[in-house]
Amino acid sequence: LCGGGCGVETSSNTHAPQIPKKVDRLADWLTGSFDDTDRDSGAEALDLHGCPIWPDRTDGRWIYVEETRTSGTDRSIRALRQEVLRVRIDDQADLVAEVFAFPAGDLPAPGSWRNPRSLDGVDPFLLLPKEGCTLHFTDREDAFRGGTRGAGCENAREGATHATSEVVITATMISVWDRGFDAGGTQTWGSSEGPITFQRRTER
Repeated sequence: LCGGGCGVETSSNTHAPQIPKKVDRLADWLTGSFDDTDRDSGAEALDLHGCPIWPDRTDGRWIYVEETRTSGTDRSIRALRQEVLRVRIDDQADLVAEVFAFPAGDLPAPGSWRNPRSLDGVDPFLLLPKEGCTLHFTDREDAFRGGTRGAGCENAREGATHATSEVVITATMISVWDRGFDAGGTQTWGSSEGPITFQRRTER
């Protein structure tokens, strides 16, 4: 991943500590298909999909995430976001979801969430860690609440220098508020009104 310095194990270990239940629960709630039921009736449909990958790894629960938008009379689907999350307990005993990007030109085919085995050939050591974009969560039993910390999640979209994310995850929905800010702290992209709420459309 980055010369062995990212804490990603090279293989599974049958003697490794059992993955904590809250890690499994958060990963479970991130898995499935969701849609944005709060959108305006005339807007394009925004969907979110998560599927578990590499289930034998012992360094956390890995999830492939794909955000898509359906538009046009042909109902064509565009992948807006394709990334990998690793849910684990970090060295500070925090519950986190680390964010990884795919190398340029090496994105999986859109719709890969339908067949997680198609991602078996992806080498986790070639993924690119998005430093500063890690989501830190607190567990409130009925919900996980968290987000990024500080201004370390670099982002150059629409004049921004960094992005922030605020996330709430329950068994039935995922609420996401992504925003970009310039060096002076002025918001340059993202909703100014509040988060997008994705409602679960599949069984866990």
